[in-house]
Amino acid sequence: MAESIPISEPYYVILFHTSMVQRPYVPTVSILETAFQYRQGKVTLPLGLDKSFIPTLPCLWYCLQLPRTRFDLVRVPMKGRKEAERFHFPHRIVLFPVPWHASFIPQLNNPWPKLIITPDDLLEAAQDLAQRLDHVLDVTPASALNIHTL
Repeated sequence: MAESIPISEPYYVILFHTSMVQRPYVPTVSILETAFQYRQGKVTLPLGLDKSFIPTLPCLWYCLQLPRTRFDLVRVPMKGRKEAERFHFPHRIVLFPVPWHASFIPQLNNPWPKLIITPDDLLEAAQDLAQRLDHVLDVTPASALNIHTL
């Protein structure tokens, strides 16, 4: 019997530089901490986005233009598209802080294909991450993103 090849949805890994080196990275913060950071000028309004995350926004926008599932790449009749609207097929976008904690690597080592997209100044860190992870398709700097690479 032939070995089966798992067909998996892609992961898009976006690197960003975090200023939180002293304590572990957490993806959400309390309203009190956000208000404190706003008063210090460290976050944007109205979303409280860390200003160090701004260089990654083109990478994030680019990932949102890429396929969510393998079905985004095939011709599907309109009736099938309408019926599929009831399903939730989100993009699998992982925002990955640099420097990262060693415990993050095993969580990303899975059999799913990964595309690492990074701001240009974090390209070396992205290449290092690619060597530590399995099934990385490519490492792409933000300067290489354009309509032809979609």
